[in-house]
Amino acid sequence: MADELKEEVLERLSIAKEKLESAQLLLDNQRYANSVSKAYYAMYHAARAVLFIKNVDPHKHSGVVKMFGLHYVQPAIVEKKYSKALSYIKELRERCDYESNPEVDADECEKVLQDAKEFVKRTGEIVKLEFR
Repeated sequence: MADELKEEVLERLSIAKEKLESAQLLLDNQRYANSVSKAYYAMYHAARAVLFIKNVDPHKHSGVVKMFGLHYVQPAIVEKKYSKALSYIKELRERCDYESNPEVDADECEKVLQDAKEFVKRTGEIVKLEFR
């Protein structure tokens, strides 16, 4: 794997971890809709990181979700729950970012953040295996 590709993958994973930290801070301060948005972007950057390993670089958010399923769920590299979480949180993020008063409470936000943490952890494991 080219050094540039490895750098890009690691950078995306680093961005994902930073977004998780921001999501936690927002949750802690009852900014639930914004926390959901940051949690989604953590997953988005983590998914793009592992897709780069496969030389896949979708230009749309829907493409990231689709390609993650195609390259990681269908071949059973990761469990289907990760694809479902990515898809669900993408839709929730869209509501949180574009609706004037999205209905997101603390419990749902905590669940979203937990799913995002697991997703980033799982993609990090894939990256570690690739770069051993």
